Amino acid sequence: DDDDDDDAGRAARRRRRRRRRADARRVVARAACVAAAMATRSASAFGPRPRPRLYEKPKLPRRLLEAELALGELAPGGPAAAGLLGDGHWRASAGGDDEEGDGEARTRATRRVRFEEYALRGATGTARADVERDSRRDASTSASTSHAYAYTAEIRPGGGDAKARVGVVPADSMDSMAATTTTPDGGDSVARGRDGDASGTAARAADSAIEALVEELNSKSPAQEMFEMLRREGEHFVNPRTGKKFEWGDTWMHERGGGVGTGRPESRPRRLTADGAVEVMPAKGDAGYALVPMSSDKQGLLEFYDRCNGPRWSNTRNWGVGEPCANAWHGVVCVGGRVTELLMNLNNVACMGSLNVTALATHVHELRYIDLSDNLFTGDLPRDLFKMTQLQSLVLSGNRITGALPEDVGALTNLRHIDLSANAMRGALPESLGALSELKVLYLGESGLENKNDFAGPIPESWRRLKSLKSFSLAGNSNIGGTLPDWLLNNLDSLEELTLSRCGLTGEIPPNVDQMKSLRVLDLGENSFSGVVPVESLSRLRRLKHLRLAGNALIGSLGPSVAHLREIETFDVSSNRLTGDLPKELFSLRLLEILDVSNNAFTGTLAPPDGAETSNLRVVDAESNRLAGVLLDGEFFKRAPHLRYLRLSNNRISGAFTDGAFDDAGELVELHASNNDLLGPLPDSVRHLTKLKSLRLSGNARLGAGRGIPDALSECWNLRVVELARAGFEGDIADDAFARMRRLSSLNLAENKFSGNVPASLKSAEFLRKLEIQNNAFVGEIPSWLVELPHLELADFTGNKFTGAIPDSFYDPKTNSVPKLEEHRNRPAGVARVLRLGRNPLFCPLPPWARAAVGATCVRTEITSMDPATGAASGGAVVTLRGSGIPGARDVGCFFGTEAEHVFVRATSFTKSHVACVAPSVADLPKPPERNAAGYAVSVRVGTSASGAATEFGELFVYTTN
Repeated sequence: DDDDDDDAGRAARRRRRRRRRADARRVVARAACVAAAMATRSASAFGPRPRPRLYEKPKLPRRLLEAELALGELAPGGPAAAGLLGDGHWRASAGGDDEEGDGEARTRATRRVRFEEYALRGATGTARADVERDSRRDASTSASTSHAYAYTAEIRPGGGDAKARVGVVPADSMDSMAATTTTPDGGDSVARGRDGDASGTAARAADSAIEALVEELNSKSPAQEMFEMLRREGEHFVNPRTGKKFEWGDTWMHERGGGVGTGRPESRPRRLTADGAVEVMPAKGDAGYALVPMSSDKQGLLEFYDRCNGPRWSNTRNWGVGEPCANAWHGVVCVGGRVTELLMNLNNVACMGSLNVTALATHVHELRYIDLSDNLFTGDLPRDLFKMTQLQSLVLSGNRITGALPEDVGALTNLRHIDLSANAMRGALPESLGALSELKVLYLGESGLENKNDFAGPIPESWRRLKSLKSFSLAGNSNIGGTLPDWLLNNLDSLEELTLSRCGLTGEIPPNVDQMKSLRVLDLGENSFSGVVPVESLSRLRRLKHLRLAGNALIGSLGPSVAHLREIETFDVSSNRLTGDLPKELFSLRLLEILDVSNNAFTGTLAPPDGAETSNLRVVDAESNRLAGVLLDGEFFKRAPHLRYLRLSNNRISGAFTDGAFDDAGELVELHASNNDLLGPLPDSVRHLTKLKSLRLSGNARLGAGRGIPDALSECWNLRVVELARAGFEGDIADDAFARMRRLSSLNLAENKFSGNVPASLKSAEFLRKLEIQNNAFVGEIPSWLVELPHLELADFTGNKFTGAIPDSFYDPKTNSVPKLEEHRNRPAGVARVLRLGRNPLFCPLPPWARAAVGATCVRTEITSMDPATGAASGGAVVTLRGSGIPGARDVGCFFGTEAEHVFVRATSFTKSHVACVAPSVADLPKPPERNAAGYAVSVRVGTSASGAATEFGELFVYTTN
């Protein structure tokens, strides 16, 4: 009986264990359904944000696409079938795989081992009928709406073999595997086994399904791909110890001193079998090894993780948990259950210094795209990289790679995109690149934050064979030198982008530049090109969108033929020697967004032609030319409603603003028109410029029109920079003039005729860095709050009428200077402030540090006479003091009494040489004066109410008692 009880107990425990395992498998199966239904692919989602797509989607072999369809259907055995399809061990369609071998040499035993491994790797998600029904119901909706034909790869159980364990497909059912194409009306066409005869209908259905899948893979924008990838990563972010969804605060690596995501959870022993399958000790205490969900891709990625300092990556989400495809490892893109892309942009992939791709080259055989841009590795390109002949895209830009680009790169014959820009590479350009007939994108230039490449020329003539090349950049490689190769213009018919700026090129721009009919981007800026600009040839490039010829020595003029550039969006010919009238046709180009003709010698006006359509202009930069005529009026802004940057400084533009000049200029961010001959006053419509951040109108001597700053300007609350120097303004500035400009950083009002006190509202401009008000007529005391502004670097108060004493807070005895700025963000502590207080009548004596620290000067007030010297005790006598250095402040007056106790009386009149005050009565004095034989004697000093007495000694005044 005891034995029977023991047997019954053991049986019950076994049943409970089986139920728990079945429940676990059911959970995993449902998760697999959701994951497959929501699976996304991204070819351009880099790091935490989308980037413009630099390249196309990868070209994939048919077997991977068939495997992807098998996974998408989630039919019984779908994951196992997908594994066999993806690895090329079995063909699902009658058409086969034209690109790869069918694996005929592989033995049946090996296929069976692989088969069982794939079944396990697929998370055993289709073992039970109820799970199968749920999976089909969940997946069929999305599948039927995404494809014209749904493709199913099934493992059909052979004769209902009872030995088939739950969740594991027996190896002897291999022969019953079949591929099925399901048409919308439900009819099936079956191709049984690898060598079965498929009907034409089945082949066409499979082709249609694959075409639909490829279209779906190519349809998503970079932003959609990024967000879907991040969402999928989040859905699979689980605690690897418990398998439950991650919750904030979860930790599982305390023994290593880490928390969420630290290290890899798998530390169980593993081994490889003779035929390449992976076996692992499934759990602590298990006896022996067993097949587990472990792929060659996973092995390679984990080794890459170890060798490239994985625990310190910025994002390691899901790495080491389950399979890279099923568990959505960050940056890993899969098709058909195989890793096809590794996108680890800006992820701190240091690789212990030098890049190490040995594991990827050895194990991840289906990897087509690698993006490791903007990371931290250095050193030469590893030799193993050139063994990855299946690569189609190699993006390593923004690192610190050194050394040359070896001729070995010619072995990567499938490459379509190479981006090695913004590194520190040098040496000759490899001839072997010319053998890469599939190459479409070649970026070897551009400057990074720390490094730039320095390849040496000339450009190899063997590159003329790159017939597929669409984008080509050597920007910033100043040692390329030479002239623009003629073959480059005549042979590369597919070229859409040619960027050779800052390459040290010389000579003329060839007139046959118009041979590149497909060209959309042409950037030849910052070279040493000379000669006449080939306007007529350039105007025949009808697809051109971006033209940049800035920073050369080109001569000639722009003619009306520029009107033919109807697709142009950027037109930049700045910093050349171009002359002639600026063509009005430029302003009729409807798609033109950026127009930069600055630093030339153009004449004429900016007026658009009559009847011109509304343009898309965002930037107009015509600074430093010889443009004349009147300033743009309201009609111009109506035709350019999107204009944000208008730069017209250093021209000969004249005339006054019309009343409604800025009614339709609400998008304007910069208005620069310094050093012209504009007439004031500023119109009231300036109040509409609520997005304006920079206003520079200095050097227009008649702009102020003898008035002060208009009240409407105070409503431009977004202003950061205001420059109105030498502009003919005068008068007081209201205290609240800058009250709304809380983000003001630079204010220049120098060399006008402003008077009164410095506006107190500037005290609230906490971001103010420069305050220049020199050579005006400001009065009062120097504001003590200058050193309280946390970012003020320069305050120039030179040549005004400030009086009084210099605040003690302007000096730091520890540094023997003006108090320095504190640390703030990227600014280190200890940045010097500059205060200039020279040529102001400040009171003497000055502190001993004042001249050296702030350049202060002072005027000593000296009284030579006082009349009358006596007055009635009732007061009322007008006392006039004469001398030199009388303060020019409005609050100048006289102090009656003693040095310690006195009463201040504001002056009734004053000049630089005299001041007149009405004497108070004896009763008004704070302390009764001393009486002598003549009466009551008091001291009279000249000064201001704010700063106190300016004279060192007082004059004797006597109140008579008669």
